Amino acid sequence: MARRLQEPFDEASQIQIRAALERIVLSDQFQNARRVSQFLRYIVDETLQGRGDRLKGFAIAVEVFGRDAAFDTENDTIVRVQAGQLRRRLALFYADEGSGETLHITVPKGSYVPVFEHLDGADGPATMIAQPAALPRGPSIAVLAFDNLSDDPAQSHFADGISEEIINDLTKFRDLSVVARNASFHYKRHPADVRRIGEDLGVDYVLGGSVRRAGDRIRVSAQLSDAATSQALFSEQYDRDLTPQNLLNIQEEIADEVVAKLAAPYGVIARIGSHRASRKQTENVNSYEWVLQYYAFEANPTPEEHARLREGLEQTVADDPDYASGWAALAAIYLDEYRFNFNANVERPALALALSAVEQAAALDPQSSMAQHFLFCARYHAGDMDGFRAAGDRAMSLNPNHPDMLADFGTYRAMSGDWEAGLPLVARALAISVFPPGWYHVAFAMHHLRHGRFEAALADAQKIKAPHLLADPGLRAACHGALGEREECRVCLAQIEDVFPDFGSNALRELSKWHLEPKLLDALVGGLEKAGLKISR
Repeated sequence: MARRLQEPFDEASQIQIRAALERIVLSDQFQNARRVSQFLRYIVDETLQGRGDRLKGFAIAVEVFGRDAAFDTENDTIVRVQAGQLRRRLALFYADEGSGETLHITVPKGSYVPVFEHLDGADGPATMIAQPAALPRGPSIAVLAFDNLSDDPAQSHFADGISEEIINDLTKFRDLSVVARNASFHYKRHPADVRRIGEDLGVDYVLGGSVRRAGDRIRVSAQLSDAATSQALFSEQYDRDLTPQNLLNIQEEIADEVVAKLAAPYGVIARIGSHRASRKQTENVNSYEWVLQYYAFEANPTPEEHARLREGLEQTVADDPDYASGWAALAAIYLDEYRFNFNANVERPALALALSAVEQAAALDPQSSMAQHFLFCARYHAGDMDGFRAAGDRAMSLNPNHPDMLADFGTYRAMSGDWEAGLPLVARALAISVFPPGWYHVAFAMHHLRHGRFEAALADAQKIKAPHLLADPGLRAACHGALGEREECRVCLAQIEDVFPDFGSNALRELSKWHLEPKLLDALVGGLEKAGLKISR
C-alpha cells in the first residue's frame, strides 16, 4: 500500500520529504550526477513551496541549467533529457541503496512535478539515516559567487553555475572544508573584502572570480586569496567559444581545471600546506599535515623520507584512529615498501599491511576517493584484478579531478594490457596537474618500448627523474640497450645497482609484482639484457 502526500504539506511532511531528498542526493547514484541532483532539489523545493504549477520546461531550463530568455523548448532538449536521467537514477536508487526507504519521491512521465508517497502504510519518518561525512582535517575555503561583468544580466546564471560547480568539485577532496553555497553567496548581495569574509566565515582561503561575455566568446577569471592577508595566491583566465549547446560543458570543464589546480595533491593549497608543515618539528605536525607530507614525498620519493613518514603516519593513526586519509596515506607507504622495496623487511608483510590499512580507510569514509585510490593499487598488486577495476571505477566516480589517481589507475590499466583505456587517463592527469611528478611518464615510456619505438620511449623515460625508483634507470637502461648505446647502458646499470643491489638475480620476481602484459615484459627484459644486465631465469 502507498499513501500519497498531498498539498499543502504540513511541517512534519516537509521534514520527512527533505530528509528523504538528502538521502537520495548523497547516494552513489546521485552524488556525482551534479545537474540531475540540482534538478531534483529544485523541483522538490518548488513543490514544497506550493509552486508546483510553475514547473515547466522553460522555468527549469533557466533556473537549473542556466539557459537564457531565448531558450527554445523544441530545439533544445536538455530538460527532457535530464528528466529521463532523473527518472532512471531514482528507479536505480530505490532498487538498490534505497530499497529500505519508506518515503519515495518519483517524477511521473509527462510532468516535472514530483510525487511523494509513504509505502506499506508507514506514517512515520523514513528509518534510513544518511551516514554523516567524516569531518575535514585540512584547510577551509569559501567560493564566492562569480561576478557577471557582461552587459547581459542572463549571464549571472552562468556565473553562479561556475561557482556551484567549483563548490561541488572541491567537496570531493575530503580533507578540504568547503563553506556551503548559501553562506558564501551571501556576499553577492553584501560585498566585503577578503579579510572580512575570512573572519565572518572562519576560512583560510577565499576564491572569487568573474565572467565576461563578448559575442560568442566568454572569459572566466578565477583568483585564490589568503583570507588572513588578502594576498593573491593563484590567478588564471579561461577563454572559450560559447554556444547554447556547450554552456554546461564549459561550466564543468572550467570548474574541473580550477579545482585540479587548487585542491589536487600538487595543487596550490596542498603545496602551501606542505611547505608550512615541512618547517615544523615532527612532534608538532598534525594529522592532515602528515598526509600533505606524504604527497610531497610521492613527488620525490627517497628511502630516508619513506622511513620518516612511515613512523609519522603509524603514530598518526594511533593518535587519530578515525582519520580515513591518515590510514590511506599509511597504506600507500606500506605499498611503497612492497613495490619499491623502500626499507623492506621480509618479516613485515607489507602488502597485507597495505590492504588492511586501506580497508580501514574505506570503512571510515566510504566517500573518500583517496581510500579507493590506494585500495585499487593494493588490489592490483595482490592480483585481484576484478577488485582493482571495481575500486578504480569507484575512485573515478568519486573524484575525476584527482591527477595522482588518474595517473595511477591509467598506468596500471595500461601496463597490464588495457592501453586504450589507460593512456588517456594518464594524459588527462598530465593535462590538469600544475606540477606533475615525473612518474606520470612511465606509462608512455612503456608503451613506446613495447612497440619498438626506442627513441620515443627514451624521451619519456628521461622525464621520470626519480632516481630512487627502479623505473627511472630501469626504463632508460632498456631503451639504451635496445639502441646499442653502451656507455649510457653502463651509467644506467650503475644506477640500478645503487637502487637495488643484485637486481638481476631478482628481476623476474620483482617485475612480477607489476603484472605486466607479456609483450611489455618481453620488451623490458630484452632491453635490460641488451644493456648488459644478467637476469636469472
